[in-house]
Amino acid sequence: MKLAQYIKALQGIEKQHGGDLDLVYSIDDEGNAFHQTHYTPTVGYFSKNDFDGDSDKEPNSVCLN
Repeated sequence: MKLAQYIKALQGIEKQHGGDLDLVYSIDDEGNAFHQTHYTPTVGYFSKNDFDGDSDKEPNSVCLN
């Protein structure tokens, strides 16, 4: 998924339900547990299941939590 697509989906949710909803995330794709989101998104470099928010490389991703 690309950032623009994600933002568009969030804007639709905000328009329909307002902007005062809590943010949560699922620990896995089966929804075995959920936790609140506490951190703002971080821009960084993602490769081979590793994320580096302090990389000298050109950012290619946004970490959501």
